[in-house]
Amino acid sequence: MSLEFIYRFFTSFASFVIVIGIAILIHEFGHFIFAKKFGVKVFSFSLGFPPTIFKKQIGETEYQIGLIPLGGYVKMSGEDPAEARTGEIGEFSSKPVWQRAIIIIAGPLFNIILGFVLAVGIIFFGLDSPGYLAKVGFIAEKTPATELQVGDVIESANGKSIQTWFDFEKIMSVSVNKPIALKVRRDTQELNLSVTPKHFEIPNDIDYVSKLQLEADARLLGSGTLEIAPWWNPVIGEMKEDGPAKKAGLMVGDTILAINDSPVMQWIDITRSIRSIKIPPIRFVKKERWWSDLNSPATIKICRFFWPDTAIVRDTAQAINILYQRGSETGIAVASPKISFAQRSNGTIESFPAIGISPTMKPDPKGFTYSMVSAGFMTVKMGKLILVTLHKLVTGKLSVKLLAGPVGIAQGSGSSFREGGAKQLVYYLALISVNLGVVNLIPFPLLDGGWLFIFLLYEFFAKKPVPQKIQERMMQAGLAALLALIVYITYNDLGRAFGYQTVDEAVQSESK
Repeated sequence: MSLEFIYRFFTSFASFVIVIGIAILIHEFGHFIFAKKFGVKVFSFSLGFPPTIFKKQIGETEYQIGLIPLGGYVKMSGEDPAEARTGEIGEFSSKPVWQRAIIIIAGPLFNIILGFVLAVGIIFFGLDSPGYLAKVGFIAEKTPATELQVGDVIESANGKSIQTWFDFEKIMSVSVNKPIALKVRRDTQELNLSVTPKHFEIPNDIDYVSKLQLEADARLLGSGTLEIAPWWNPVIGEMKEDGPAKKAGLMVGDTILAINDSPVMQWIDITRSIRSIKIPPIRFVKKERWWSDLNSPATIKICRFFWPDTAIVRDTAQAINILYQRGSETGIAVASPKISFAQRSNGTIESFPAIGISPTMKPDPKGFTYSMVSAGFMTVKMGKLILVTLHKLVTGKLSVKLLAGPVGIAQGSGSSFREGGAKQLVYYLALISVNLGVVNLIPFPLLDGGWLFIFLLYEFFAKKPVPQKIQERMMQAGLAALLALIVYITYNDLGRAFGYQTVDEAVQSESK
């Protein structure tokens, strides 16, 4: 067992416990605090599932921590449909429908609020952005900045010194139809130019939430644009720990000079070269599994029963030669791009070749008002993406194989910490917290949405509760379905972790 494996395992486990622990703690605290407020007896508040490793009785409530960090619960009097109801004032079932609805919705709502608060902090202190140099890297065809050229370094605007692209953006955004006097360095020349930003027209073919966010950005920061983008130096700032670039011997800080003899001047050249590589088709093959190294024939038979020997794989993409500079020395690395996947805002999955590198990132801090508004839209977009994904899953337009369970979340949280530190882990926590809140509002027995939109909604209109026996049967069916889904998702997680299953099949079926 290598030290790298031990490091990855423990960072993944610790990050998982932190992310899931905080998300669940906030969720259960939402239920707990409103149950107490409305006078409901709370017998236990548990973070994690048994066996219990810590417990302490305070008043009528026993606070405990379970060894299994996959959930938590608040046990209230009269909540369990299988228990007889006495009608006591401290029972959950004896409270008015509106009070029970608030107790139930408080858990998911606290998760969404947590995601929003974390997003405010992330934006306020600065989302990482590669657009750091005050140097022009891209110019659109219909730009009003006709005098600028790619490679121009902006040294001052309206007499103000420009150190970063963010400095220039601030001036450009508030200067709609107002000339900006620029001092620009072009190679060895210093030029005095004048550019006049135009009003940024928000596209009509984008989704509603994105349109709202762009409108908010325009009002808070201004809507001036020159339709230009910054220059990103082709210096590796981050690397995926298991990516092709790292396996090829590249390191953070290396400058990419060329890819397959095509010169690289800025980061966009790297992206274009790698994205132009043809993605090999998916095919069915027979392949040896990880269990082929096991000594026990019985174990191998069990593995073959659960994981048949036919695998859906994609051939490795063509290798590319990467000329790089490290200090005063140059070298050539040979890397085979891997297929990466990204989810668009409409819920579809996009696949593309990548080698697991990203440019040097710098934080771009914003004001508090902007952070509040932007975080609001970020939270809404997170929730919307989850709902779109769920809709596609229900309608069969997206495969369940693409979902991540506990193992996938552990991998994601560990990878976030290793590649982006605490800041990236906080962003991941915000995403998971909003995810937990929105998913719990689904009208499904056993989830908060089941209580809210099935049992309480029925009671509100029928003026009587759902019969206790029916509630009990629905909860049992919900538990069985949820456990089956968790087992299936965990199987897929392990498949991706051990390599006996990929997401390619799901992506291919979706694209059809």
